[in-house]
Amino acid sequence: MTGDKEKFHSYNALEKENNVSFGNDTPAVFKGKGFVFLKEKVKAGNVMYVDGLKRNLLSVSQMCNQGNEVVFRSNGCVVHEIYIGMTMIKGTKNPNNLYVIKGGQQQCYLRKTDEHWLWHRILGHLSFSQIRKACRLKVVHDLPDINIP
Repeated sequence: MTGDKEKFHSYNALEKENNVSFGNDTPAVFKGKGFVFLKEKVKAGNVMYVDGLKRNLLSVSQMCNQGNEVVFRSNGCVVHEIYIGMTMIKGTKNPNNLYVIKGGQQQCYLRKTDEHWLWHRILGHLSFSQIRKACRLKVVHDLPDINIP
């Protein structure tokens, strides 16, 4: 569930609003559903839009229904994609005993000497010899002349 309509990649408004209640029996109205990206290439489907909701909530049962395994530990949680065995997202446990998944834009700190690794990822994990060749022949638009050790 989210109260931020901007998070939806795909959204369908409901013809009739539906009610949902939280653990303390507080009622809320959800107005639509869609899917959101939890991080790059990791999406959650059937996410409800609840107008005015202050925090984003992730349904463990829905994650499991979408082919994932959710593991909770004393210091955090992990979501694994079952079929490929890959860790999709990780979360930490905060002092209030809530598990928090950091989402949104990932921060990337790079030194100028690490620029070749950035271009390696941008170009779909192209080999460094091919990146050198692309630099030399100037075949990639806006590819700077980077130093590859």
